[in-house]
Amino acid sequence: MSTSILVIRCLFIQIYAYYQRHEFYRSPTFELAYLAILKHLALSGDSAQHLMDALARGSREDTNYIFSGVIRLWLECVTTQIETSEKFHTAPQVGLVSSSEILAVVVPPPISSGLSLHDREKKKLLLKMAEVDSVLFNIIKFITKAAEQNSTVRLGMLDAGSLVIVLTAFADPAFKLSSLTGNLKKEVKGKSGSLTHGKVSDMADAQRLSSAAINAEASTLSVLMRKPQFVRPWRGHRLETRLSLCSSLIDSLLGQEFNDEYGVTRALFRNIVAADP
Repeated sequence: MSTSILVIRCLFIQIYAYYQRHEFYRSPTFELAYLAILKHLALSGDSAQHLMDALARGSREDTNYIFSGVIRLWLECVTTQIETSEKFHTAPQVGLVSSSEILAVVVPPPISSGLSLHDREKKKLLLKMAEVDSVLFNIIKFITKAAEQNSTVRLGMLDAGSLVIVLTAFADPAFKLSSLTGNLKKEVKGKSGSLTHGKVSDMADAQRLSSAAINAEASTLSVLMRKPQFVRPWRGHRLETRLSLCSSLIDSLLGQEFNDEYGVTRALFRNIVAADP
């Protein structure tokens, strides 16, 4: 067994033990865990079976807490991607050189030496993952397959807002997900204002994505997907792959929901992937 898999398993053990005890714990441990999990998903996709097995043994609440943190981190990556794209869209271009060609040769900005180990590693990872289709595809594949483990995992992923991954597949300067990415710096603070400790319930509330905000962004995207100028950057195989993977993800998360709780959400997201590439 590789060292990385052992590390991931140890982090899962720490997280599960924490949530089962409902005690206090130092938040940096969890931030590092979320970072390690996201990196592993980005590299492994649906082959990360040991992570799926760990989720299958946990509760709906466990899955919710873990993926709330991981998805928040992914949204930070999307924010980095959008900000980078905006800079090059507004910068003067020479001749017929496209923004994608400029991005291919750009040197990432230096990372401040004053950051903590976690913040430095997070910055490096987010810069490395931004604009990389395979990273997005691996995350979609993992969530799709993990949701098929059992209904407990699936509902926990829905609670965590995993459908937002579909929205991030098309995030760009024209679709910024502002209501979901605009408050990412919110932290849970104790009475003293420090970030050293936090209760489980407080941490979960700070990370939880609003279902109303997700539905609002999905409504916007369902309209944009009918505009040729919006889907043009993903034309051809790139768009077809996104639509196919996102369709599978939606079916995995919502296909077995027969009550009205997710009726509107299901309709919105299926309308998105029904777009004609």
